[in-house]
Amino acid sequence: MANPRSSRSRRANKHKRIGLRWGIYARLSQDKRKGTDDEEFNVNNQVRDLTKWIHERDPEAEIVEIYIDNDIPASGRMTKRKLRKRFNQMRADARDGLIDAAAAWHLDRYTRRPRELEDMLDIHDEHGMLWHCKTGDIDLATSTGRAMARMLAAWGAYEGDLKVERMQLTFSNYAEEGRAHTGGMRCYGYTDDDTELIPHEVAVIREMREWVLPPNPRSVRSLCRMLNERGDFTTTGGMWQPTSVVRLLTNPRLRGARTYHDEIVKENAFPRVFTDEEFADLEAYFGDPERHQAEPKRKSLLSGGILICGKCGNNLTSQPSNSKQPGYVCRKTNKGVGCGGLRIQAAPTEADVAAKVLAVYVSPKVRAEVRRRAEEQADAGSAEQLRNLRERLAELGRERARGEMTKEAFAAAENYLTREINKIRASVREAQKLAGLPRDLPMSPAALAEWWTSEETTLEERRAVIMSVVDHVVVGPTLRRGFNGFEPDRLTYVWR
Repeated sequence: MANPRSSRSRRANKHKRIGLRWGIYARLSQDKRKGTDDEEFNVNNQVRDLTKWIHERDPEAEIVEIYIDNDIPASGRMTKRKLRKRFNQMRADARDGLIDAAAAWHLDRYTRRPRELEDMLDIHDEHGMLWHCKTGDIDLATSTGRAMARMLAAWGAYEGDLKVERMQLTFSNYAEEGRAHTGGMRCYGYTDDDTELIPHEVAVIREMREWVLPPNPRSVRSLCRMLNERGDFTTTGGMWQPTSVVRLLTNPRLRGARTYHDEIVKENAFPRVFTDEEFADLEAYFGDPERHQAEPKRKSLLSGGILICGKCGNNLTSQPSNSKQPGYVCRKTNKGVGCGGLRIQAAPTEADVAAKVLAVYVSPKVRAEVRRRAEEQADAGSAEQLRNLRERLAELGRERARGEMTKEAFAAAENYLTREINKIRASVREAQKLAGLPRDLPMSPAALAEWWTSEETTLEERRAVIMSVVDHVVVGPTLRRGFNGFEPDRLTYVWR
């Protein structure tokens, strides 16, 4: 993103402390109003007061970005390291010269970790970034100000560690007494207070066990697909994923045990879903390193229906050439599927798809449309719709069996209900694609490209971004016989 001001002008304004481009940072460790209509009430108060304070301090200020991390502690030990994405984005924007100064309510809103404070000091030294606090404003340009900031960060880290120790002692005592951990998501199969079982969910759990265990084991991924299409979602109304199924079926709570830090501290603390023998079978099965994986993890970026053969319409799959070069091919099977007559190189194809997808995805309009589709597809009401349609279909069958409906009327009604069920199932499958879409992706082209190439970005996250904007890419046959290079004209994009 081009900087509208010259470096000389920016340095002059920073020296005068007027006419700066400001970022506002607001954070709350625990939002007790989360999930209510007043969610983010406190951080919004911070933003409002900081906006007024900035304009009093700098009448010519331009507030270019507001960064909010709600319900996220700043101490590294307070949680299992919730990522403060907006804080990281603010530091990246400061390095890129997109903001000249930032304001927060207090230094501990920025950080309670000395390591992060040193990074802020480096940004100040290297880029001239000004870090301000409404209460207890500290001048990081002076040795005294830096010393005070380091002392506050050290005390903030101490307070965070002390609170963790108190919480760990409390949770340990609760666990030894057999009391359930308060807060967090409800465990599937149990009521909110963990004192009673929910019959319908218990039946689903037992069905899960029968699905994955011998003598007829089926893949966990196919189990997730079946549950999601049927409308049996998680406790939050979300899609089942293989990891969440395995985590549930290996949770000792299902045999009544209370654990703390993966150690059993009390038996018979909860109502049982499984006997000890039934649960032992699950532990042995999922703990077996030689367990056959019916559906191995996807290892290619564009397989699974993204690339389509331009000759026959079959999905392209990943397959190396005789010289071990990665590529995508149309395989011809024994059942007559596929033509076996098309191949394209993997690396340049993936690079072309990534470039075009990221170029489209930086558009705010496109992102808004993706979010709209994700919210529509994530509607938990589809579960109730599926149940109602199936019950109506079953009732039609009973009416037909009793002779209360003609054959023609039954066929017409059955066809209609089947079409409606298939529509909802298609909606569920679409939601599964969008479920893996990362939240709070970078906005600028450079930051988005950096996220794409980062080692921390998973293959499934990249695939989710692609599938959120691309329906499929048709790969046409080569027009240059014997040519081994990449021909971008062979790719035809079909956007969503």
